[in-house]
Amino acid sequence: MISNAEIITICHKGIDPSTRLETWTKTYYNDCWWFDIKGSVVRDGYQYNNRVEIRIPYSKNKTASINDISIGDILYRGKLESIVESQQDVPNAYNITSITNNTFGNEPHIHLGGS
Repeated sequence: MISNAEIITICHKGIDPSTRLETWTKTYYNDCWWFDIKGSVVRDGYQYNNRVEIRIPYSKNKTASINDISIGDILYRGKLESIVESQQDVPNAYNITSITNNTFGNEPHIHLGGS
């Protein structure tokens, strides 16, 4: 698998049970494949804009687990160093809209879609 992103950050939203407030944890993944489309595309009546496709190879991210990623988490290209208290704290980000565990073939990976 060709890797074109040195590192990506996934911000996972949780709820603190005692305060009932949002909490955000960041996880970094190395040597990922990142493909994004800026603008609108129409094909056969299907329209989408500002989409991203991510592949996280298990071979280069030994601790990666599909169970640590959820629909609605935030994708960011690069290493996000800032503190995240809300989704607005992450510039140029995408929301995860699909998750697939591709455990077959020569390069098993987690495949994420976002918009």
